[in-house]
Amino acid sequence: MHNGKYGVARSVLGFVQVVGWAGLGGGILLALSASQSSDWLAGLMYGALLGVGGLVQVALAQIGGAIIEVAERSSEIVEELRGQRAKPGVAQNGQPSGAAKKAPPGSSRSLAKVYKGRSIEKTPFGFEVDGKMFNTISLAERYIDQI
Repeated sequence: MHNGKYGVARSVLGFVQVVGWAGLGGGILLALSASQSSDWLAGLMYGALLGVGGLVQVALAQIGGAIIEVAERSSEIVEELRGQRAKPGVAQNGQPSGAAKKAPPGSSRSLAKVYKGRSIEKTPFGFEVDGKMFNTISLAERYIDQI
């Protein structure tokens, strides 16, 4: 089960995605088995429709997941901004605002976020926590949640 405000929505989207992949697989099997029947054209058409419908269902589930992730990130940004407004000129880590996010001269790293007391650094290759690389900040946060 997923945690957070949108846990139920993520679970439903996961189920929709599984059903979509099953529809795509079923459509492919139906289209392939149609060649052995006397009405092969109808079987091929039904298989293609089922496969395309499953693929569209998977795409819509992934779009829904992206929307949920945007909503979660927006909520985090709002909370961070509320915290900064409460203490003007001071970031959450106690340093002057802006100073925590500047990379050392010549470095291609910068502090993207402090999550649960751990630094998540932005690099040209993604996000890094404790020497481990992640493609998204969300994956880095999930890693921190697990340790």
